[in-house]
Formats: sequence, structure tokens, C-alpha cells
Amino acid sequence: MLPGGPYYHGVTRGAIPSTGFAGTEVFLALTPDLADAYADASGVVLACTVTSRAPLVLDTCAAFVAAWQASGADAVEGPFHPTRTHAFAEWARAQGHDAVLVPESAFDGEDGYHEVGGRLGEPQLIVLYPHLARIVKVERPRPA
Repeated sequence: MLPGGPYYHGVTRGAIPSTGFAGTEVFLALTPDLADAYADASGVVLACTVTSRAPLVLDTCAAFVAAWQASGADAVEGPFHPTRTHAFAEWARAQGHDAVLVPESAFDGEDGYHEVGGRLGEPQLIVLYPHLARIVKVERPRPA
């Protein structure tokens, strides 16, 4: 089960999605401040809820590393994001999950900082089916 949220999305470019998200995955931050860092070009942060029935919660460094290695994402050619993160998401979908939560606790300690932080950067929720993420409000509107 996922914590209730909300989760946050920093709009990096283009229009603010009014009906939902496009693409194969949605990457959501766990805090509005982190989403704001991704929204530097637009300044727009969206608050979202997520309806997940089968999340994969990777709350320790060891759990994350085991899942990442099982996914084979490190062997995929191409840029880390979106190529390797997409491979990881595809693997999680094939395992029957609809979201992947990597909370702050996975980043604990030196191993967490290097192993998890070196791959994902920050704690986040990867929504594997974009229709499961619903925008509930514009947390931080476009600056005037």
C-alpha cells in the first residue's frame, strides 16, 4: 500500500496537463520542494494522488539494488534517463506492479547514497500506468 500522498510533479516544459499525464511512466516527487527543482523552466508544481493496487515498495538500499539488478537496467545501452529508468519500469510492470515507491529510507547510509542516489537521484514514486495519477491541484502556479 502506498502512503496517501499527495505526490508532486514539476512541469518541465510545455503546457500544464489538464486531464492527466502522457507517456509510459510518470515520475513524482515526494515533496513539493523537490518537484519545484524539476520545474525550474516553468515554475509549475502539480499535487497528485495515485491509485495503486500493486505497488513495489523499495524502502531499503538492499531491496532497491536487488530489484534494479533483477531488471537488467544497468546493461541497457543509452542514457540513464529515460532509457535505463524505462527498462526498470518495464521490468516492474512485468512483475505485476503498477507503481514503484523509493522512499527516503532507501537512500540511508553511504551505500544508499551511492547505490540508490547514484541511480535515481532522489526519493520518488514511479507510476507505471499514467492514468493512475490524478492531478488534484496546481500546488505552485506559473510565476507571473
